[in-house]
Amino acid sequence: MMKDVKILSRKGINLEIYHNKVRMGRTFFNKKWLAIGDSITAYDGLNGWGYVGYTSRRNMLDTINCGNSGWTICDIWQKHASFAPYEEINVDWQDAVAELGVNDVVTIFAGTNDFHSVGRTDIGTVEPYRYPTTLGKTDPTDANAKNPRTTLGALRLLIEKLQDTNPSVKIIVFAPFLMTDSDYPVNTEGMTMREFSDAICDVAKEYGLEHYNMCDYAGINTINIESLTNDRLHPNQKGGERLGEIMARWIN
Repeated sequence: MMKDVKILSRKGINLEIYHNKVRMGRTFFNKKWLAIGDSITAYDGLNGWGYVGYTSRRNMLDTINCGNSGWTICDIWQKHASFAPYEEINVDWQDAVAELGVNDVVTIFAGTNDFHSVGRTDIGTVEPYRYPTTLGKTDPTDANAKNPRTTLGALRLLIEKLQDTNPSVKIIVFAPFLMTDSDYPVNTEGMTMREFSDAICDVAKEYGLEHYNMCDYAGINTINIESLTNDRLHPNQKGGERLGEIMARWIN
C-alpha cells in the first residue's frame, strides 16, 4: 500500500506527482542504495540533480552518497586501509555497507581519475598512494593481480572487501563514459577510455557482478557534450537526468 509522503527536491520542487507517475505501483521505501564513486557521484550533493539524485527520486531509494571529488579507485580502496590519512572524509563506505540488507544495492562508478592519472610522474608526489602506478594485471591469477597501487588491483580488493563485509548485498560496477577532452585522447599507457572501461568491466566479470560500460550507454559524445556537461566532464542537470534515467533501470 502506498505511503502518504510529500517529497521535495533540494530546489523545493514538489515531486510527489512525479513519483506517483513513474513508480507504477512499486514501492522502494525500504531499499537502500550506497553510491561509491568520484566527483561525478559526489557532484549530486551540490544541487540534487546529478545521476544519484535523479535515480533516488525515480526509484524512491534511501540513498547514501559516498562519492568524493578526485577519488581514484585506488583512493576508494585506500579509504579502508588504516595507513591512509582520510580523517577529512566524513562517510566511510565500509561502515555504510555493513548496515545494508539483502535487498539493498551498492554501486561503484569510478575510474575517470585513474584514467587521467595512471602512470603519470607529474602528480602524486605528496600523496603517492592515491594514484595508480599502472592499470594493473588483467589476469586475475597473476601474483600481482591485487596490487593496491594499480587500478584493477584496488578494484579487486574493493569488491572482495564489500563482499566480505556484507556477502548478501548486490554490487553493480559502472565503468566511465567516453571522455572527449582532446588533451587526453589516450592515457600514458596508450589506452583509450573505452579500453580502460572494458578492463574495469572484465574485473567485475571475474566476480560475477552486474556491470555496465557507460561508454556504451551514457550517450555522451562530441556532438552533445557541451549541452550535457558543465565542463566537458561533469554532467549538468540534463546530463545527470540522462545518466539517472539509464542507471535507474538497473539500480532497483
